[in-house]
Amino acid sequence: MEVRGTVEQLWRVNAPDVISETIEGETIILHLGNGFYFSAGGAGALAWRLLSESVLADEVVSAVSLAYDAPGVDVASAVGEFVAELSAEGLLVTAESGGAAPPPPPHEVMPWAPPTLSKFTDMEDLLLLDPVHEVSPTQGWPYAASARGGAA
Repeated sequence: MEVRGTVEQLWRVNAPDVISETIEGETIILHLGNGFYFSAGGAGALAWRLLSESVLADEVVSAVSLAYDAPGVDVASAVGEFVAELSAEGLLVTAESGGAAPPPPPHEVMPWAPPTLSKFTDMEDLLLLDPVHEVSPTQGWPYAASARGGAA
């Protein structure tokens, strides 16, 4: 699945419906609107971090290419497919403007690990019943917790 213009596009996280946290190299993404959660692995964790910082998708491709030893790999296609999947799941939406500065080159190059997105639906009912999904930029988890300087 490919979204036309994926690589040249500027994306943003579909906030406030989507939140994420990276723990030990794995990025967990929670869609509060539908109760699904996702795990971004491999180069997907780096790609998600950069996309969530509003780095242009083609600069994400460059950063992933620098961070991973991927001879013979079409990194642009791999990242493009990953972004298309994020978009199809409603985790990313197109942004009209902005764009952060490209990231600095990595300190060490890692072996190629394609970007992956795993979807989990086993907690959908629980997440939708819990008022954690009823948030605003100033109220509810995780926003109120970060305003207080702590976790909920």
